[in-house]
Amino acid sequence: MIRLIGFLGLWFIFLPLNGQKSLRIDTTQDLDRLIERLFDNQTIIVRNVKYLGSKSAIGFFEMDTNAIGVRQGIVLSTGRVQDIPKGNQTPGTSGIAWNNEIRFRSDRDLNKLANGKVSDQVVLEFDFISFENHLTFNYVFASEEYPEYVGSRFNDVFGFILTSDGNFYQNLALVPNKNIPVTINNINHLKN
Repeated sequence: MIRLIGFLGLWFIFLPLNGQKSLRIDTTQDLDRLIERLFDNQTIIVRNVKYLGSKSAIGFFEMDTNAIGVRQGIVLSTGRVQDIPKGNQTPGTSGIAWNNEIRFRSDRDLNKLANGKVSDQVVLEFDFISFENHLTFNYVFASEEYPEYVGSRFNDVFGFILTSDGNFYQNLALVPNKNIPVTINNINHLKN
């Protein structure tokens, strides 16, 4: 099983595009279609797709440029993904896609990675069988709370957790050449 887990802010992509039309986000596709498009060129079977988050916090994005190293894929956010092309205009936009019944249910895996309790999260998980001996996945981590919350208890985090039958558990989203999770407290203007 893979768990793609989001965090307190926005992830995958958060770019102020200054009115450019190079980023398109489609929120009309169902979960199965999103995952199918994500693994379009790989020999993989995906089952049991589950999502925890607002319907407005997930979509498929396409870009005309390679500005972030990824031209298309799934975008997840604790805000509304349709707001991403506008850029961060106001503080606190990261949690507006949530209702309070969902928002404060903390995720155990995210808490572990963030080294504290997580308030806003987006979780996408699925089971898969690969017919290859490798799986390729690119991601971009971004945060609406960067840089003003670096070093604080508000620690945006991204996890790409691989589990299997038994006790196997591994977070694949680690800072390169380090064994630490991808968070704003671990990757920022002061370190890494």
